[in-house]
Amino acid sequence: MARKTKTKTDTLGIFIPVDLDGCTALLGQLGSEQREIERLETEMNDRLSREREAVDAIAAVHRRRAEAYFKGIQLFAEAHREELCADGKKSKQLATGTISWRMTPRKVEVRDVAKVIAHLQEQGLDGYLRFKTEVDKEAILANPGPVAKVPGIAIRQKEEFIVEPANDDLGVPATKSTSQVSR
Repeated sequence: MARKTKTKTDTLGIFIPVDLDGCTALLGQLGSEQREIERLETEMNDRLSREREAVDAIAAVHRRRAEAYFKGIQLFAEAHREELCADGKKSKQLATGTISWRMTPRKVEVRDVAKVIAHLQEQGLDGYLRFKTEVDKEAILANPGPVAKVPGIAIRQKEEFIVEPANDDLGVPATKSTSQVSR
């Protein structure tokens, strides 16, 4: 026989005011909750910031020491590269790790893009140019009429319900609820 499973439901109900005074009071409560959230997050961020600074200070010592060790190993390896790589390899396995030389992947660097493009075009090297075509969304928003029936284009707009509790001392963000409206 199968056991019935229990499901938990949210015990925090929705508070619906019955009149404008109740709505005003509820808006004040919302403001209090938002200020408390902001206070808690600020305290947490302050603690995290202090912890990060303390760890960064300790790590900086280790970082400087590691950089010095790396540079020392590099100077030794460069001075002894022929004997370290006598077998024609580009790496040397040691008891505590490996030192090696590797070529990075090739990459193209372009300075003064406009001049390079002009030169490639003048030389008939259009095969080395890429042309990007994309939908101009700003143009559609400015003049939607001609593209109104184009499949795949939809102009969407949302209506937002905004509640902004009065708050003299903190910049707490407004609470929003959005609903989708399509045209």
